[in-house]
Amino acid sequence: MKRLTLTAIATVVLCLVASAVPALEKRPIDKVNTDELIKNTQTKVPSDERHVSIIWWVPPEFWEATFAKDPGMSEAGRKRMIAALKPYTLLAVLQADISDFGAFAFYDKAEVAKGLRIRYKPEDGEPRDLTPTQSASHDVKMLLGIMKPILTAAMGNMGENFHFFVLDDADADGKRKVDPYDPGALEVRLEQRRAGAISTQLELPLNALYVPRKCPNGKDAHVSWKYCPWTGKKLPD
Repeated sequence: MKRLTLTAIATVVLCLVASAVPALEKRPIDKVNTDELIKNTQTKVPSDERHVSIIWWVPPEFWEATFAKDPGMSEAGRKRMIAALKPYTLLAVLQADISDFGAFAFYDKAEVAKGLRIRYKPEDGEPRDLTPTQSASHDVKMLLGIMKPILTAAMGNMGENFHFFVLDDADADGKRKVDPYDPGALEVRLEQRRAGAISTQLELPLNALYVPRKCPNGKDAHVSWKYCPWTGKKLPD
């Protein structure tokens, strides 16, 4: 057998180093930054200055990350709560018209629900509509009863007028309807009283759920990026 030349050895080493570049990796749930996760899942719906709409999609991973950081919750209690909440996602919606004098006329839940349309658009496959369930578990209803006053205390009238809709997280086969780790988009459409339909999209996967890859310049790369915007280099998949 011929000896490997220094050039050949160097080529092998470089290939090994290149193959060791970190690819897309899920972040351990106890390491997920919940503030970043909220930013990934909450957005204003584009409209004019006479209307405000905010949506917040709450997947089960939010509760897992939150409970993992709660030192006052036992492991058994954490598992019970996650098991109770995991079959569902929540969608919180706030809508209000704004008067000439800056007063907010909030929409009640029935009015929001009448114009609400939710659609999941996977990267591969057909889009599908999602409908809020009317048969949420007692545990989820209890949680919503706790969240409402917390939001009210933190945000005043804005928090009081966030309306929660419960969505089943799995279909009849047990497969998740919307997986925050998969590429796609969650589209939410609302109706305004005077100006018709408005809509927004939450892009998936959620960046907070992944360990950030590094661009060649050392900056974090968003999970959705294929190339580094600063250098143009392709990022590992």
